[in-house]
Amino acid sequence: MAMSKRFLLTLIIPILFFIYALVTLSDYGINWDEPYHYRRGQAYLHYFLTGQKTYENMPKYPPLKGTSDHPNFRNSQQYFEAVQKNPSLSDPNFKRSFYQDDAWDGIFFIDESSSQGHPALNDILAALFNKIFFQKLGILDDLEAYHLFIVFTIFLATLFVSIFMAKEYGLIESIFATLAFASYPLILGEQHFNIKDPVETAFFTITLLSAYWGVKKNRFSWLLISALFFGLALSTKFNILFGIIPLLIWFFSQKLKLTKKIIWIIFVSPIIILVIFILSNPVLWANPIQGLAGTLKFYTEVGLSSTPLEDYTYFGFLNTYPTIWIIYTTPPILIFLFIFSIVFAKKLYQKNNFIILLFAWFVVVLARYSLFKATTYGGVRIIMEFVPALAMLTGISAGYLIRLKKTKAYLFSSFCLLLISATPSLVKTIKIHPHENVYFNFMSMGLAGAKAKNIPYWGDSYGNAYYEGLIWLNQYAERNAKLSLPIGITSNIPRFKLRPDIAVSPFYWSALKHDGEYLIELTHNYEPRDWFALKYLENAMEPVYEVRVDNVAIAKVWKNSPEYVKEEFKNQKNIPTTINANPAQATLTLELPQKERIMSVHINQPTEGCEHIQTGYLTSSIDKQSWVREKEDIAVDQLNRQAVKKLEPKYEYFFVAREAKTIVFYVGNPKSCLLKATSASATVLVSPF
Repeated sequence: MAMSKRFLLTLIIPILFFIYALVTLSDYGINWDEPYHYRRGQAYLHYFLTGQKTYENMPKYPPLKGTSDHPNFRNSQQYFEAVQKNPSLSDPNFKRSFYQDDAWDGIFFIDESSSQGHPALNDILAALFNKIFFQKLGILDDLEAYHLFIVFTIFLATLFVSIFMAKEYGLIESIFATLAFASYPLILGEQHFNIKDPVETAFFTITLLSAYWGVKKNRFSWLLISALFFGLALSTKFNILFGIIPLLIWFFSQKLKLTKKIIWIIFVSPIIILVIFILSNPVLWANPIQGLAGTLKFYTEVGLSSTPLEDYTYFGFLNTYPTIWIIYTTPPILIFLFIFSIVFAKKLYQKNNFIILLFAWFVVVLARYSLFKATTYGGVRIIMEFVPALAMLTGISAGYLIRLKKTKAYLFSSFCLLLISATPSLVKTIKIHPHENVYFNFMSMGLAGAKAKNIPYWGDSYGNAYYEGLIWLNQYAERNAKLSLPIGITSNIPRFKLRPDIAVSPFYWSALKHDGEYLIELTHNYEPRDWFALKYLENAMEPVYEVRVDNVAIAKVWKNSPEYVKEEFKNQKNIPTTINANPAQATLTLELPQKERIMSVHINQPTEGCEHIQTGYLTSSIDKQSWVREKEDIAVDQLNRQAVKKLEPKYEYFFVAREAKTIVFYVGNPKSCLLKATSASATVLVSPF
């Protein structure tokens, strides 16, 4: 086959998936991390381009109904109201991004904010794409222009993998490796709305592959490319630091020698990497050493967890959750080919020692998330860089299987068989679009099976599921409707995608008053499912819309109006309870006349001459033998997103039909105002019988 034709064939899959990603850009929402990153990226980019730390010389963003997403943050509400009162402050002919936010400007990010946190290069590059494709060219909408950057980085990585595998192995390996990478559900979905992990994965991949070629071919140009992409990766997330380990394992296992070019890059690359890292983060300019130390401290703190997943932890340090998650969320054909690569590793190694790098790559990335109480949440998206290694191993296995026999008939039939084997997973992934990142394979019986098994974080869409609810609201909500979130903050949704007559505010959540506002919230497996706000909505209210995958709701929309309250929760009564304070044990016991299904307790307490509770917990029992501990701290406001409860004459704690006769508050402080309570009552459900 002519080299030019072969090269063109290696471009087909990357280009097809890039086109698919472009066509589907508008099908996705945002994750809860993006608003911060885009605001920071815009503030930095504006500073780079103009030298200004504010947007004062720019027309305001068009007025929106409701309140600011962060009414208590700096002067956010003041800016929000100013353009509401005077729409002429905005210019309909001027394209300004929603995330060019006056409250989140360069003064905040550069002068006031701490440098501790993720690096900022990906934020700046996303803002640059928004500047070009939305603000200047106008060929994409606001959000889609940011997401184009993520899609483009994945396209680069896919293209690099395709060309690399074709040159290192052959066209067959290239096709299957590229297809495995580009169609992997986590990659296919989150390249549309995850500003950190897909970008890091792309830079990580190009860094390691170009380093491999640079060493193998003794080419300084490839080593330089590796250093540049290492700098890009480090300026996105520090995950790339773990990429050094597999490279060293491969290098020393092959007993390679340090050439002059490798020695040169060892000395030059730290300068390149640090220049990229520091220049892309203005907050580091004043004191780079202190800023770098702060970033390292941040990663140390967020990377280690004091509360590992106990059901998945063995010997006190081995967390099997990431491995189990990968097994359940990887297309089965890829698992088969990956296992094949392990079983026949010796034969595959004899053909090319690159497989050592791939195994080391996969194991190191997985081990980082599996050992020493590493923080575990949301599946395996934060170690997404395992996917390219897995994909290339499966591609190598596919090539080996297809070439077992040299006949054309066998080659063609085995090639087609492997492609057909990949079809069911690909079809399902397309079917659950745009929620590819909640894909579970048949071994877990899909998402429904994952829910039944109670796999931690099943259905976690990373916030993307909100968007489908917004689409429903745009179509069916009455004019001038109000919308709020009972758990998350309103910046978690791209409110600028809503109809302009729909007002959004964190203050619209009216809880048990049922003022008729719409509420939207995620309903996957996460801690807030045990909080009163979400538990009440899920159990006592009929949703008006559900975002479903495999017949499992991962987000819901409610209309918080009395007619949507379920019948069994409509009839309630208030009954007195006895109280018994025990200052020595810092407990307050409430006793009901008989077992009831309790909705709330109300305690009259003094507000002077005592101390407000800072923390504590509550248990309840129907027989004083078995006790149930509530998940929410008694010091938080259950109706206001876990804010600290204010000291008021009436203390309230809410339940959702908790069966109990005795309730005990453990307040922890003998001087607590609760221990001086004068009376108490409980609101309970009235039995229909």
